[in-house]
Amino acid sequence: MAELIVSLKGRELQRYPVAQHVIHVGRAPTNDLVLANESVSREHATVSFTARGFALQPLSDTNPVWLNGAPCPRAAPLSDGDAVQLGKYVLTLSLQGGPPLSALLADDFETSAETEMLAPEDLRRYSEALRLDAARPLAQRRLDDLRAAERRARLLAVALALSAALNVTLALWLRSAGLL
Repeated sequence: MAELIVSLKGRELQRYPVAQHVIHVGRAPTNDLVLANESVSREHATVSFTARGFALQPLSDTNPVWLNGAPCPRAAPLSDGDAVQLGKYVLTLSLQGGPPLSALLADDFETSAETEMLAPEDLRRYSEALRLDAARPLAQRRLDDLRAAERRARLLAVALALSAALNVTLALWLRSAGLL
């Protein structure tokens, strides 16, 4: 799953799902992700997803792009949690939310003349889930994510303990049968 979290002065404004291979970001209304502020160029940057991962491509000659606090004059790879500053806005790549990335690599994409998009039904389902999730405060969503990770860790510990017990039982059985 992936999404771009748009922040201004440390306050989250919106979450933009990564539901296409290239996301055009800028001030112009023709962009996929519009940041309506004079500090942002009409066509400021693109965020791309390929089989190799995410990449940031600055497009503006006049307004800089910053990646994790450092100037980013040319294309650069993006990882989970990377912060991209465009003018006054910060876009943070989150692999914890948004639609599943497997959809970008699978046949869920419909090919149109210029772009590949998730099927409208998949986007509608994601939008509905996001709308329901947006009602919860960010701190609560993060706490829920942490609790879910803790549950997964406990289940993994139980699975490992059962696996070890099964190995011991199998070894004892093989020894008693004279096969070990």
